Amino acid sequence: MPHACPILPTLNLTARNVDAIRAPESGRVDYWDEKVSGLALRVSDQGTKTWIVRYRVKSGKQRRETIGRYPDRSLAEARIEAQARKVEVAKGGDPVAASKIDKNLTFSALADRYIDDYAKLEKRSWRKDRTAIDRDLNPVLGSMVASEIRRADIREALQKIRARGADIQANRTHEIVRRIFNWALDRDLLPETMANPAARIERAPERAGDRVLSPDEIKAVWASLDAEDTVIQRAFRLRLVTAQRGGEIQHMHCDQLSSESDGLWWTIPAEIAKNGLSHRVPLSPLAENILGDMKEGFVFESPKTGRPLANLWHPITEIRKRSEVDFRPHDLRRTAASHMTGMGVQRLTVGKILNHVEAGVTRVYDRHSYDKEKRDGLARWNEALTRMCQR
Repeated sequence: MPHACPILPTLNLTARNVDAIRAPESGRVDYWDEKVSGLALRVSDQGTKTWIVRYRVKSGKQRRETIGRYPDRSLAEARIEAQARKVEVAKGGDPVAASKIDKNLTFSALADRYIDDYAKLEKRSWRKDRTAIDRDLNPVLGSMVASEIRRADIREALQKIRARGADIQANRTHEIVRRIFNWALDRDLLPETMANPAARIERAPERAGDRVLSPDEIKAVWASLDAEDTVIQRAFRLRLVTAQRGGEIQHMHCDQLSSESDGLWWTIPAEIAKNGLSHRVPLSPLAENILGDMKEGFVFESPKTGRPLANLWHPITEIRKRSEVDFRPHDLRRTAASHMTGMGVQRLTVGKILNHVEAGVTRVYDRHSYDKEKRDGLARWNEALTRMCQR
């Protein structure tokens, strides 16, 4: 037999009996008003009398809110306040949640809370979220009040990513901003009546990853980088020279570099590597020349934030125009791998250079046994790359 809902005692509250109600021996007692449903006088064993109002919002959540103390707020005033709450709820509002909302919360501050309170705890790839926020979302949305952001604002941010030819990154960034708003709405950081502005936005078409630049195109892209800021120039060239991912290069830190008997090595830590596996990359003389003299900290660091540069790939549109080569940043990694294979470097060695995930025991125990092959393979590629760019 189902349990019956408890019947809460009600009382015909009047100014006289409210004043006369005595404190209970222990705990507290709620006296519910017969005239205005949801309003109660809560009396504690210390004699404190407090007005509370209870209501159920549109989502089904039950709220209980303190609206003042007696006698500072009279019975008549408490009834007026309780009725006002009921009107607000009937219109779809949630007074309790609204009282917790920072009406001036910017998207940048909201994104920081998402990173610190959720992403760092739940996502191994939280740094990619941080990079996408700093590079592509904050420049458009960062200073805007989060609750005032509309679908058109998010479309504008995503369109800027697509304009540089990064359709896949636009889709990944779309997923991040949608998750940020869902997280905030679930935690009552934004008005409950607000719809997620990142919902119902069409995804960018993702083309198959098969673009490999020809020697002439490589030369044109390399030459076009001369007109770029030194940091941008070095980052793009290092991506082509080492065949590593852009995010990993972007987070290169001086502490990850070590000089050994056979040359300079870059160890990408597991928390930075896309597949979560630490990875050693041999740096050739060409790579060392690109890096130049390095100070402490991130190699590609923003002087303002001390973080890795967030807009590392923004110049791609201008680079494409100057070089007259239609390519995307990830094509540089694929190009390096394809040319190495074409030169006779074993596919297994190329896979080791790219830090591809392997099956079986080699996935864990064979991580460093191809150091010589990796160095030789990248040396051959860098020699060929130098010839392409000088002819």
